Amino acid sequence: MLGILVLPMSPVSGYLAGPDDAAAALEASRDLPDERIDDGSTRSYLLASITSRL
Repeated sequence: MLGILVLPMSPVSGYLAGPDDAAAALEASRDLPDERIDDGSTRSYLLASITSRL
């Protein structure tokens, strides 16, 4: 079940957002409440995924 939750976050999904979108997502994710982060992920994984697209 956990694998299904994190599949969209794989590094190969880089085609989903360009650098401008990634920068906006990084700004928004820093203030994102913990309860808005998927149970199959962590804030550090979310931030790492976003910064890998900058």
